[in-house]
Amino acid sequence: MAYNVIFGQPCLKENLVIFAWSAADILGVDPQIIVHKLNVIPKVKPMKQKKRKFALQVVEAVRQEIAKLLSVCLIKEVEYLVWVSNVVVMKKENGK
Repeated sequence: MAYNVIFGQPCLKENLVIFAWSAADILGVDPQIIVHKLNVIPKVKPMKQKKRKFALQVVEAVRQEIAKLLSVCLIKEVEYLVWVSNVVVMKKENGK
């Protein structure tokens, strides 16, 4: 695997193999160790954002990322009928 990142710390350079550089690199890690959950206060009324429209290339990028994360079981599909939050899409430093 090629790493196109310049590391300032010798520790990172010496230990490249112990870090996860993609979702596929952390297969086999117990989800109880890395699981994230929404901290929601049950008594607070949920807010629902108005659905935003995205450019087709953004929609496709989001679909690809979701498919990648689903395929390695890092995320799972859930349905919240009461509230919705839009996706926030940011370009990486490498332009992807």
